[in-house]
Amino acid sequence: MEADLVLLVGLDVGSWAMKSPRVPWLDAQSKLRLGMLHSDLTIRKGRHHLRHLLNSATTVIVFDSTKEEGGGPSAPLAEWFTELRQSGELSLLQNPPSFLPQSSHQTGNLNRSWHWTTDEHGEAWLTPRPFTVSVQDGVIFAERAGNRLRDQRQRLGLALRDGLQPSGNVLSKSSVAMAHEVPIQLDRFHRQPSHKNLEKNEYLPWHLRKYLLSVDGLNLRPKKSQVSVGSNQHESWPNLGMKGSRSNGPAIDPRPLPPQNMKSEILNSVMGYSTPIEVEVWSPSRIQSWLECPRLAWMKNHLKAQAQESQSEDLDHRTRGTILHDAEASLLRFHGVPTAARPITSPQPLDRTSLEQLWLSILDFLMDEVSWLKRDDAIAVHRCREMLGVTPDIWRNYLEGEGQISCGGRIGRMLLSDYSLNHAAPLACEYGIGLDGNSAITLDACDDKGNPSPFKIRGRIDRVDEIVLDENQRKEAIADGVLSETLVSEPMPLGPGPLPPANRLVVIRDLKTINGPKINEQGNRHRRGLFDEVQLALYARAWELSFPGDRVVGIGVTEIGESTVHYLEMDQSVSKYLHDAEIGERTYYSQKLHRYLESQSSEDIGLRALIAERLRTSNRAILAAKSGNVNSTPGHHYSFSPIRLVYPSKFGGNA
Repeated sequence: MEADLVLLVGLDVGSWAMKSPRVPWLDAQSKLRLGMLHSDLTIRKGRHHLRHLLNSATTVIVFDSTKEEGGGPSAPLAEWFTELRQSGELSLLQNPPSFLPQSSHQTGNLNRSWHWTTDEHGEAWLTPRPFTVSVQDGVIFAERAGNRLRDQRQRLGLALRDGLQPSGNVLSKSSVAMAHEVPIQLDRFHRQPSHKNLEKNEYLPWHLRKYLLSVDGLNLRPKKSQVSVGSNQHESWPNLGMKGSRSNGPAIDPRPLPPQNMKSEILNSVMGYSTPIEVEVWSPSRIQSWLECPRLAWMKNHLKAQAQESQSEDLDHRTRGTILHDAEASLLRFHGVPTAARPITSPQPLDRTSLEQLWLSILDFLMDEVSWLKRDDAIAVHRCREMLGVTPDIWRNYLEGEGQISCGGRIGRMLLSDYSLNHAAPLACEYGIGLDGNSAITLDACDDKGNPSPFKIRGRIDRVDEIVLDENQRKEAIADGVLSETLVSEPMPLGPGPLPPANRLVVIRDLKTINGPKINEQGNRHRRGLFDEVQLALYARAWELSFPGDRVVGIGVTEIGESTVHYLEMDQSVSKYLHDAEIGERTYYSQKLHRYLESQSSEDIGLRALIAERLRTSNRAILAAKSGNVNSTPGHHYSFSPIRLVYPSKFGGNA
């Protein structure tokens, strides 16, 4: 019985090997002695099988792998080709099969599945043509052959990619747009403005923010040596930072960056526009997420798309921070400042209470709330030494009433630093704005054009202190119109011009747990809280509106690391009353870098201009959410975000 068609494929040396099988424990000499050495038996069998297959059908198609590197035809097939060439019969095999239409191999048909290639003897042979690359007018194009549905889909995709006239309709326009997002963003990334093309002491103009894709090239977290580069007196303000001799100066925060209008509804829907997102009451953390990247904020807060957290063997950094926050709250409670309550009426500096009693109040808190410190595992041993400066054995002895523990460890150093603030009287601890029965506060923010654009916030302030002036300083402040002898019931205005007298001067502190820090990194977390984050400024204005007559003259981060430093960005207009006051390490960065939009200078109002700028930036993020702008802002923050799996490493991702 004869077949109609036989396809001989897989006859290369790799697929059809002619090696004789090995017999265990028998070498060639042993097999020869036993009459088992038939080295050509496999080849003779192969010749027989090949001849049988060649005569088993009306049409036999042989696939020759001679052109493949390291994959030539097996010995029986190679012998047969040699015989045909020597007899002159090889040319009889050149004709195409009768069942192949001429269009499938005719030169000039772009979609043909076969083409003719010439071997070293000048003979043309039919060769499969699944995918080829051609050059037309100096442009390289990819061509997909075949008439199957998958071939047609691939040709459509190649045409769309190369900008050619497509044939057919795409299944999903959004999928095509998504495939083009990263290449378009990479192109924008390479063309975005930067300080590289500026001269020394030249500023990057503010209006170029609309061309930015990322803010990694801007300085929003300046180091101590960089924070003095630039000035608010320059005619171009706000700006994106001045180019210095070694580094760039701080930029006025341009975030969130506006989405690029791609002139295509589908592209816009994929790359930056969604439905409006309405949030009645905002939190500083939610606003911060919209500043860093609207798309990440949209995924995390709106779609609730988050990666599953992996559990670490060590103590979670958030747990460690909570312990230090609660330890601070426990000592303030002992001092008479309740947690999450309204401010007290008669605040006193901490040094009015015994240091030993404050330390014991912290130990009592740890005894009740952090029971795992007495364990002997590696984490407990390490964290007990870090927090208290003692081993778990000594801590257990203390719990059993044997011996005392002196003030030490990270918590002890925090207490000593708090105790040295003898001109700062704690007013409130963990005060809730829009929480604990308090109403959400509507902040009197403005947009980038100076038009009123209020919004509501809620949050919790770590610590609020009143500045304590001695009698002579207080009299001088009253005489200068800084403090009032009578009760003031109107909030402090936020804008250029003189300020009315205040009931009291307060400072807002945010406690942050850090590692170290190294000498050259001291104060970095404080500067980040001023220039990169909005929480401190929002809380400062919320406090002034919650308690009319109070004037916030300082905001800052308390860095709790190997040592504790209370940083405060101060209002320079009250510095004359605080020459010898112990309220923390003071900075005046905003005095040089910030001013009001409608003002040409910042005489003694740098801090309040900074607060106004952070409110304006927060309002920009809220308006972006209301407009449905969910464009991505690639950067280093992508390295620990859910979106890192789809963005290339150039943007901080893992793709």
